[in-house]
Amino acid sequence: MKSDRSEAVTSNARVGMNATRAGGSGHPDFMLSLARGLQVARALARRKNPSTVSQLSLETGLSRSVVRRCLYTLTEVGLAGRDDRRHFFLSTHIQWLADAPRDRWPRTLGNA
Repeated sequence: MKSDRSEAVTSNARVGMNATRAGGSGHPDFMLSLARGLQVARALARRKNPSTVSQLSLETGLSRSVVRRCLYTLTEVGLAGRDDRRHFFLSTHIQWLADAPRDRWPRTLGNA
């Protein structure tokens, strides 16, 4: 019999970007907090204008408190910014992900 907590964790792993497809649900190495942070970063990348915590919460299906913590962390490490107290945007510093040398990528990522 599963505990309520383990059911909640499993349920949360399926929210938004389908963490199960990202290697997740049930694997001991899966980091739900990282998956959530990436989910928030993806939501920011899809939006043309800076977004509020509430807007991102609605888009991702994550609670406002989770989105707020993700945004705080993304801002602290320089991957997101804010134009005032309420509106967040993806920083240009995240470009290094897109600029990774393609010759280092596995063939499964399109370098065939």
